[in-house]
Amino acid sequence: MPTVMGGYLLFDGNTGAPLAYLDGVAETFVKTAANSAAASQVLSNPDSAVLLSRGT
Repeated sequence: MPTVMGGYLLFDGNTGAPLAYLDGVAETFVKTAANSAAASQVLSNPDSAVLLSRGT
C-alpha cells in the first residue's frame, strides 16, 4: 500500500456541480516541496550564501 493516499474533489461554488478530481498523492508531494521552498525563502537571512535543508 502507498504511504500517502487521498484525493480532492472540486465543486462549483454556485451550483454545487463537481468540476474536477485531483490526485491527492501528486498534490501532497508538490505541496510539500512548495512549502519547504517558501519557508526557506521567508525565514532565511537575505545575506545567506548557502542553504542546508533537512527533513525526515
